[in-house]
Amino acid sequence: MEIEGARAFERPNSYLTPEGKVPMPSKFTPANPILLNCEVCGCEIQEFPSHAANRRACSRKCYAVLRVALARPLKERFWKRVNKNGSIPAHCPELGPCWEWVGKLIKKGYGRIMDDDKSVMLAHRASWKLHFYSPPPDKAVCHKCDNPKCVRPDHLFIGTKAENNADMRQKGRHAHGPKPHTVINRATEYERRLRLRAERAELDAEILRLKESGITTRQLSVMYGFSVPSIYQRIYSAQGRKRYVSRKITNIKEDQLREAYTILNQQP
Repeated sequence: MEIEGARAFERPNSYLTPEGKVPMPSKFTPANPILLNCEVCGCEIQEFPSHAANRRACSRKCYAVLRVALARPLKERFWKRVNKNGSIPAHCPELGPCWEWVGKLIKKGYGRIMDDDKSVMLAHRASWKLHFYSPPPDKAVCHKCDNPKCVRPDHLFIGTKAENNADMRQKGRHAHGPKPHTVINRATEYERRLRLRAERAELDAEILRLKESGITTRQLSVMYGFSVPSIYQRIYSAQGRKRYVSRKITNIKEDQLREAYTILNQQP
């Protein structure tokens, strides 16, 4: 009997017994279930006795709703991660000690915390939100103390990205001086690369001559301190340069002959 593709692998939903056809028990149904109610939608849940203490929702969707409902507010989570006895800024001690963030930090040193809507925000922006108002996305919350971990509202001020960059340049905290790639003279660097390329071509040609004279690649690798694959690569490079030079010379000769033939044809 032919059985259609996917139906051949379906799990039977019943099996035969002497008393008749009995429904097949579900794989995920517990043998001795405990009946619970979902705390979100109120539907009935069957759960193993060992897992019943931690089961509070019937599905991932209900669990997400429950998680948001049971989450602690931002204000409570924020103050548990603040140290009010931080360092005093050296350039402006009149501001007083910083309130330093002791929670998670990003690579640049700023604190991070999850907002009530589950979005990640910087700790000093969260401080401005708790003390004043939620800062707009196009505005930057800047530090007077230049301490990225500081969340003290007296040490913060709001401004645009341009104002933040101007404050950084005024305090001398921006990258200044010649850039690394402009220190080296480009003409000198070009000459150095040409010299290294010529030296490599000369060495490759020498290895090729020794190889053609009968010396094995193993002996060449011992002589020059290169691996055998590197010797082969240098030989192939030298052979390629040799073919390129011969082809170029041939093209020059053909051009010269073509030019001379044109001149002869133009004479009366």
